Amino acid sequence: MDPLLGTALLGAGLLALAALLLRKPSTPTGVPTGAFGWPLVGETFQLLAQPRVFVDDRVSRYGAFFATHVFGSPTIYATTPDAAKYFLADAQRLMKPGYPPSVEAIQDPTRVMDGALHSRIRKTLQPSLGPDALHRPQFVAFTDSVARETLRSWEGRLVNTHDEMRKYTFSVILHILCSVEPGPESDEMRGHFYDVESGFVSMPIRLPFTNYSRGLQARDRIFEAMDKMMAQRRTNHNSRANDVLDALMESEVDGVRLTDAQIKGVLMFCLIAGHETSSSLLTWIVMHLANNPDLWTALQKEHDSIRQTKLSADEALTWSDMKQMQLTNRVIQEALRISSLVAYVPRIPLDDMSYKGVVLPKDWHVHVDLASIHLNPDIYPEPHKFDPSRFEATPKPNTFIPFGTGHRICPGNELAKVESLIFLHQLVSTYSWEIISGFKGIEHWPIPRPKGGLNISVKCRRGAYVN
Repeated sequence: MDPLLGTALLGAGLLALAALLLRKPSTPTGVPTGAFGWPLVGETFQLLAQPRVFVDDRVSRYGAFFATHVFGSPTIYATTPDAAKYFLADAQRLMKPGYPPSVEAIQDPTRVMDGALHSRIRKTLQPSLGPDALHRPQFVAFTDSVARETLRSWEGRLVNTHDEMRKYTFSVILHILCSVEPGPESDEMRGHFYDVESGFVSMPIRLPFTNYSRGLQARDRIFEAMDKMMAQRRTNHNSRANDVLDALMESEVDGVRLTDAQIKGVLMFCLIAGHETSSSLLTWIVMHLANNPDLWTALQKEHDSIRQTKLSADEALTWSDMKQMQLTNRVIQEALRISSLVAYVPRIPLDDMSYKGVVLPKDWHVHVDLASIHLNPDIYPEPHKFDPSRFEATPKPNTFIPFGTGHRICPGNELAKVESLIFLHQLVSTYSWEIISGFKGIEHWPIPRPKGGLNISVKCRRGAYVN
């Protein structure tokens, strides 16, 4: 080829590529105003750096609905209670989940929770993750024992709160799913799971040094452990445990059972839904109690009164005990509101649709921003003040939806409540703590939590007994 012709063709190709990269996404009439940022990356880096500043700034500039381009897709943010109800409940069959590509690829390669099997799978999970199961004496006693064992190692040492809460909540959810008891096997799977989470907030580029690649490798190791569990249960019926894994292996519709790949996808989905949210929630509560001594004292009185009904230090909590924890329930609700652990719920329209004059094109992403609702001063005065008394009255519809709403509401919502009540009872009635090195800010991804994990020093309360 003539060198000049080759140079000309290369130049033309580069110009065409530049034109493609610099082209702004087409915006159909009726799409909210906004900004799309840089080619390819859009405004992703601004969102990742300061998500609340990002959303609040654009709401002030463009209104309750605005357009942007994040995580590789043109996206519309919706920030009102009515919009949340519409997109997550009323129009739920017109939309599908829209998580970033890295999350979808790592979490569940089969995407079984996105498809027609979703309702069937939720029914299969209900006997293990629903209120009836989580209120049973056996589950409460098991979780109570894990909480006590976790806390025994805290006294007299510097504790990274978030790390310890992750150990606790991972042990509980792994027991529910696969009947794996706390120990070396659980610890190994937890280590792999942390690598999985680090891959969520990453570009989906499979190179050896990337978090995405490490996340995929860690997921595969967890899947290998699940394969061994399924093989053992198929060859040895005495190893059946009547847990979620058993239920998924036996579930069928019209004679068709889930594939092993689908079962592993569901289990990974449940690990995510039933672990990180609860651990971050408990970490925030520890911080807020340390910063609100009067509230802390009132909470101690509530739990001391329950302690006094026990015949011995070894007697486990019951669901009847937990129903008496009214202030603790309000503390949990306020922590869920102010921290907005699920900052937004992503959806994708299956076809062009509209809502109150706002056009939502097919295949665009819609982020229903729950944090904007929970931190709206018109709904919650002084929204950044930690005040559990807000929940002495029932919130107005669609103004408190920390786990979403509709038929895709997070299946781990009741688990988060129950394991938080149990852990807080053992913590507050037995120990006191103080924050070391102060609050260092927020680590926003994948779930908001105190930066650095919140270091505390812990000691036994005077007059309390350690059990």
